[in-house]
Amino acid sequence: MPKRGIQPGAPTRYQVDGNSEAMTPTRVNVEVRAADGSLHTVSRTLYRSRFGPLVNLGTMSPALAWNAQQAFALRDINTDNFRVFENFRAWNQAASLDDFIAIQKKNAAVPWVNTLAIGRDDPRVSTVRAATATGATSPARYSIMRCRSRRCRRCCGATMSAISTTVTGSATRPHR
Repeated sequence: MPKRGIQPGAPTRYQVDGNSEAMTPTRVNVEVRAADGSLHTVSRTLYRSRFGPLVNLGTMSPALAWNAQQAFALRDINTDNFRVFENFRAWNQAASLDDFIAIQKKNAAVPWVNTLAIGRDDPRVSTVRAATATGATSPARYSIMRCRSRRCRRCCGATMSAISTTVTGSATRPHR
């Protein structure tokens, strides 16, 4: 949720890299049923910045209020994410876990889920954390885990979720 500084004296203009930009207003009319059953129109003006629609969450926390100093926009990481299609296509063609990891490092394109991958006859497990709105173009964080047991062809998934949320870099885990 990017925070924008408001231009002094202009509540619908915000600052980006020292430049002033106007918010885009959109008038929305909604038919609302009153307590007596009658319908009437309620109008609101909603605003959008280049980062997304603006929200006023001041009722949740004063620190999140749209006021004379700041405004917050909701940013969807998928707005301009066309890499995701290439990413899934490439994953479907990966011949090994190493291929899968290389694809993820290159694309970092799946922002809404974390991914766990295993390779056929490969004791390693790759975990990939989703990209975020502030790091959409940076490489995804990933980790490789190796089961310490030579008998294990694939690591056990039961404890993997707890490990994959805390591990960074490379680690080993005991065989279950």
